[in-house]
Amino acid sequence: MTRRRLLGVTAALVLLVLAALGAMRVIRTRASSAPPDDPLVPTTRVTRGPLELGVHATGELRASKSAMLIAPSVGGTLRILRLLDTGESVKTGDVIAEF
Repeated sequence: MTRRRLLGVTAALVLLVLAALGAMRVIRTRASSAPPDDPLVPTTRVTRGPLELGVHATGELRASKSAMLIAPSVGGTLRILRLLDTGESVKTGDVIAEF
């Protein structure tokens, strides 16, 4: 065999080995990306029954409706005698402030 032919055969064998190694790597990568029998995400069986939901939150509540209160105009200084606490529920006709 001539030196040139020996070099060509060696190069072909090296390319064949590299192609085989690349194919094995692709096959292993695809096999490892398949979903395993034991998933990493915990799961459970679903059953029919009552659903209990609890929400714990902090924040600020705002009234859906509000109204401006206007004090009666009288001569002199007005003094507040009674005022409901902030956040207290009121109904129609309740006294909120008393002068």
